[in-house]
Amino acid sequence: MHYRLKDNFLLRGWDLLPFALYDAKTHSVNFFDKHAFSIISLCDGENFIDINTLTSDQQRLLNDFISKDIVEKCDHVFPLNDRQKYIKFPCRYMASAHWSITGKCNYKCRHCFMSATDVNACELPLADIKKIIKELAECGIYSVSLTGGEPLVRDDFLEILDALMDAQINVDGVYTNGKLLNNELLDAFEARNMKPTIHMSYDGKGWHDWIRGIPGAEKYVIDAFALCKERGFATTAEMCIHKKNKDTFCETVDKLADLNCMSLKINAADELGNWAKTSTKYSLSVKEKDDIYLDYIKQFFENGMKISLQLDSFFMCEKGSTKYRLPLIQNDSKLDYLKRVLCRSARNTLYISPEGIVLPCMPFVSTELKNTYPSILDNKLCDILSNSCYMKTIDTRLKEYFDFNPECNECEHKGVCDGGCRAEAAIHNSNYMAKDLQACYFFKNNYKEKIEKVVDSVLKKS
Repeated sequence: MHYRLKDNFLLRGWDLLPFALYDAKTHSVNFFDKHAFSIISLCDGENFIDINTLTSDQQRLLNDFISKDIVEKCDHVFPLNDRQKYIKFPCRYMASAHWSITGKCNYKCRHCFMSATDVNACELPLADIKKIIKELAECGIYSVSLTGGEPLVRDDFLEILDALMDAQINVDGVYTNGKLLNNELLDAFEARNMKPTIHMSYDGKGWHDWIRGIPGAEKYVIDAFALCKERGFATTAEMCIHKKNKDTFCETVDKLADLNCMSLKINAADELGNWAKTSTKYSLSVKEKDDIYLDYIKQFFENGMKISLQLDSFFMCEKGSTKYRLPLIQNDSKLDYLKRVLCRSARNTLYISPEGIVLPCMPFVSTELKNTYPSILDNKLCDILSNSCYMKTIDTRLKEYFDFNPECNECEHKGVCDGGCRAEAAIHNSNYMAKDLQACYFFKNNYKEKIEKVVDSVLKKS
């Protein structure tokens, strides 16, 4: 009998992770050990496999791959197509890229840490954009999300989509303010067999125009959410909180739920960029922010968890679920915590700035560290993902962090706190290895116990 990988599965590998399958249908990667991968590799539609010659363990693996729709039987020779054949990329694995394809924007957001405008902002020419796309493909990065500035202000946006499609890179998300989102754009996505999640900000009912700096911004984004709902495009929302909109959570969540938005992520404004210049008087202290979040958790449960919610790194809960997670608490028991990377998000998703600089994450564009990292235009991305200050940064382990911060090594919260958010550390200390003082405040003021108490009291009443 011949066995063959189904057409959507591609044999792939990377440095240190040489045995993997990429699923082009779900845009996901699964890693295997050498033994399991040897069985997968036999399923090339050409090898004749006598199942009776396989060990019981090999038979179990083969049957498992068949039951999971990875492998199918075929009664004749049916070779893999060229795309499915094994490729090992000469770099470390990176799951996806978050890419600012422009620094320009048609809004004047008072909290923009990039201080993006429609003039004097960086926007690489299409030729450089295509060069970066080629580099992504050569590193086995199959998924990107596009952001800005405002990505839709680019006149060649559809050409960028075509270049990504030609490189077989999926666009899994587009971050936009919504003003330029219309039926023609959604038609263009569908014509290319793309259905990205549309990520938009909604900064509190009645306050969106104020923070976005454009009259009518709230109507534009509500119309964009409604259009996505009508057309079947998934949406998520982000909300920037400050002293003026801190009491609008409930009505904002209700509105987004009516618009079929999947989730809302709420963050406090950082004193960076435009906000640092004009609006710091509206900033919330760490205590004010955390207490606002704590108060709202009770209302969120009482109102029926109408939307998936993330309150900064303070609290997360899925729509309709009473199970919640506290993102600051790291409790992966499968791995020695000293071997954990400091930021799993940065280790899996690279960020590309409007200038083509590769950074651990987007907030780094506003820090003094920005220009210490490499540019794709001056370096091969494969080299950046092999041996560079960027790779060293994102692969930093917790042991190194404790060596750098001995007081954290003595802290009672060691093992559940990994020093907090690296972006917060870089923003406020210009050092990737510094402590996130907001995380310190969370643990040292017992917010874990406070959240548990609030949730328990609400659930007991229901």
